[in-house]
Amino acid sequence: MVSEEAKAEPSNWSLICRLIGLGWNFRGQCIRVLAVQTVMLSMSLAGLGLTGLGIDYVRYRMDPTAPPPRWWFGLAPAVTWKPMVVLGIIAGGIYANLYRQFILASEG
Repeated sequence: MVSEEAKAEPSNWSLICRLIGLGWNFRGQCIRVLAVQTVMLSMSLAGLGLTGLGIDYVRYRMDPTAPPPRWWFGLAPAVTWKPMVVLGIIAGGIYANLYRQFILASEG
């Protein structure tokens, strides 16, 4: 039969100290993982922003009373460009962003 002391689970504080110790032993790898995760999060947000830009652009083209989309860094496409070209460029940006995320995730 197992005694009460053997069944006792470690406290949260001892587990936190152990995890901090492991993180310190492998600090190079931990910093790399944190950096990769930060980059992937920012790329996900950029992809989400491009998707929203595409939706806003379609709405603007379909409804003349809708406000124009807010282009990143004030870089709006030329007025002479056809709407499908603009949407293709936005879709290409989304695809390129997803591809970079895939490559980054498969390296890790």
